[in-house]
Amino acid sequence: MQPPARAFVHAVRWKGPAGVGKGGMPAVQHGKVTGHPCLPYIEPGQVAMNKVEKSQPPALSIAELERFLGTEFPQVFNSASGISIEEVWRGGARVRQAYRHAFIRPGGTLSGPTMMALADFAMYVAVLAAVGPVPLAVTTGLNINFLRKPGAADLLAEAKLMKLGKRLAVGEVAIRSAGGAELVAHATSTYSIPRP
Repeated sequence: MQPPARAFVHAVRWKGPAGVGKGGMPAVQHGKVTGHPCLPYIEPGQVAMNKVEKSQPPALSIAELERFLGTEFPQVFNSASGISIEEVWRGGARVRQAYRHAFIRPGGTLSGPTMMALADFAMYVAVLAAVGPVPLAVTTGLNINFLRKPGAADLLAEAKLMKLGKRLAVGEVAIRSAGGAELVAHATSTYSIPRP
């Protein structure tokens, strides 16, 4: 069997020529790709991802995103929803969900569905900021961990793409209470991007 094309393994048992793995693939020793100048060094446990930086301009500005979302998704993005986009960059976004008493669940905390909807919206904005206006980009997976009870305050969600391919985008969303430093929830999400 040949090792995978991408070196995501921690150690290789193959003992062939130095720098060459089975089938002519670069050898991987304790996470380090050897014998191939085009492949990066990969720390053990690390996965190689596309680097997305805040310094890169977004495909759509905040004003363009607001127009697009108001036209394509008025049921979600409208003046009564309390959702606003605070910052965007290529592959990332920070959005705010204004506090509403209707979001409170028994126990005096904001409901899980409120945080899940915010995470999904933030991820969608991050995808649009990377690829432009694609109304048919859809969520194919969303996993969320609720870490602590948020208080009666606005929620801030920061979404970052970890991997952007031609057909899929994978990202994470960190949710905090406004004014708080600790995470109240963390989500990972995958979006399907349709062909142009």
